[in-house]
Amino acid sequence: MVTPPPTTVEVADAEVLGPDPVAAEPVRIVPVVRVNGEVVPEAPGPVATRGGRPRVEAWAMNVGPPGRPECLWPVEADGSPCRSVSMGPVVLDDAQAARVEAWLGDSATFGEPLSSCFIPHHGITWRDADGVVTRQVSVCVSCENLRATDAVPGLPADPGHQGFSAQGRVAFVGLCEELGLPVCEGVEY
Repeated sequence: MVTPPPTTVEVADAEVLGPDPVAAEPVRIVPVVRVNGEVVPEAPGPVATRGGRPRVEAWAMNVGPPGRPECLWPVEADGSPCRSVSMGPVVLDDAQAARVEAWLGDSATFGEPLSSCFIPHHGITWRDADGVVTRQVSVCVSCENLRATDAVPGLPADPGHQGFSAQGRVAFVGLCEELGLPVCEGVEY
């Protein structure tokens, strides 16, 4: 009797169905499942949300050697996690998600001048019940700047770079450490 080889199942990063998140268009991330090395198509499924509110996720990226960032967003234009993501997604609970939303909605978070540096080490994504990324924010604690794919409440409609205040930095660093993400205090360049 011949024994068949064992079946291996591997779930790797992600594959995308959807347009560019930089343009604030929805992106659908679908897990890539392989059985004995062969990709098995898997329909996108629902994700757990917070009572119908978007699921909020935190990421760490660009934590390697100093230099230009590999990625500006935790989720790339093709929908896959950025190749330099080292941790994530970490799904935030209701209280943590509310703190992020309050941080972004508080005008005291912002107002400092922009730095010429922008090497984000952290990202935050919002995902609807269908798993579509609806918003991304990238944070560079080192230069106290952030960038969003859409308008941040209370700020100009241009979602470009925004400088954040010392108060905003303290609030983000506290949440970052609570989530167990690396380089919460930023890095020296």
